[in-house]
Amino acid sequence: MVAIPPEQTVAVKVTRGTAPLWCAEANAGIFPNSRVRRIVHARDTLTRTEQAVYDILWGSGGAGDRERLSSAGYDVVARQAGVTKMNAKYILERLIEKGFLKVASLPDPLRRIPTRYRVFSDAVALEHMVRSNRLHVVRTGNGILFVHVLPTTVVVDIPATVSAVPAASIAFDRPEMVAVHSQQPVCDEDQGSPSDERVARVPAAPSK
Repeated sequence: MVAIPPEQTVAVKVTRGTAPLWCAEANAGIFPNSRVRRIVHARDTLTRTEQAVYDILWGSGGAGDRERLSSAGYDVVARQAGVTKMNAKYILERLIEKGFLKVASLPDPLRRIPTRYRVFSDAVALEHMVRSNRLHVVRTGNGILFVHVLPTTVVVDIPATVSAVPAASIAFDRPEMVAVHSQQPVCDEDQGSPSDERVARVPAAPSK
């Protein structure tokens, strides 16, 4: 009989080379250092269509403004930016996630009032990124993503190999059966007639 302990894991440190690797937010991928760009202006994080939607909401004039209020529905944004209504919805969500927009008030469909957005300037959006430690981006087929450098040493959990440990076995003396003869007649239960002797089997004392 062999007892095997439950599987265990051990932490192993894996050290990479000198060139850093970068991980996109939400585990969207790992990228080499050559594809990463430092953010200089907040608009460096926007795709062409994201920039178009942002410009629609920001409007013209007022170069010194830090923020503005703007109202627009998905259909208006889609028509002016030349995208589908569904893509307009996704683009607005990405602008909020990247720190360019904030919902000021929700829409009121009954009164046909669209969502009201607080639109931040390029400088304010950049301040948001710096406070969130979003300093680098990488351009992919899915857009422009924020990336963060991976540590030089990565700790990985690897299953350990466990040797089988024999379990201790305990031996028991098997009791022996002895015959005891009785001189008194007893009735045979099966035949209903007395018999001359009875044999009872009782366990003998264990040997020492």
